[in-house]
Amino acid sequence: LRLAALVDGGQSPEHVLLLSRSRAARAHLRDRVDRLLAPAHAELWIATYEEIAERLLREYATEAGLDPFFATVSAPDRLAILLDRVDELPLRRHEIRGNPAGLLARLVRRIDVLKSEAVSAGRLRDWATDRESEASDAAQRERAHRELEFAELFARHDRILREAGSLDAGDLVLELARLLRDRPDVAKDVCERFANVMADELEDAGVAHRRLLSALAPHENLVAACDP
Repeated sequence: LRLAALVDGGQSPEHVLLLSRSRAARAHLRDRVDRLLAPAHAELWIATYEEIAERLLREYATEAGLDPFFATVSAPDRLAILLDRVDELPLRRHEIRGNPAGLLARLVRRIDVLKSEAVSAGRLRDWATDRESEASDAAQRERAHRELEFAELFARHDRILREAGSLDAGDLVLELARLLRDRPDVAKDVCERFANVMADELEDAGVAHRRLLSALAPHENLVAACDP
């Protein structure tokens, strides 16, 4: 309805960006927009955060310092990569019990959660180091050591992806936010392209997604829907 009101007021829908956290919600938004707007518009920017990030990073790959043909890898892809190199991974304090797939799948999910909250491997390592120095008993020290090991695994995971010229979903969001922060010229281009930004499912957006929203809408023409 907000998009329809903007269009009725003279705004070109091609200059409005609609974001959602999930592909299902994105598809639902697209269906609603197709019903509301007539005639249909060929260039509608309705996407997940990761989809818009990938599209813009490919367009501004040189400015971002990326290969424009970088690969995007899903969680199953990354799990397969780690399983192929499991002997190289720091897992001494993590129980595998003969089947590393389940453990690595859980660790990959945790990496994704941390990236969504804009927590890097280095930041996690610093936090775990502080916990280690503050530990008052053997149990606390062991928990800190496990976190340090996981931080090392996190860093190894990212290094493996970068060596292969690949980015995961979290990287896409973080890299675009970094590009818009570090390159005012690119930020100006993107801001002019998207005169209005709308976000659905804000309750599911992590710190990294909210930072990207702010970077995409420095003009503050931003409307977000949130389920309390």
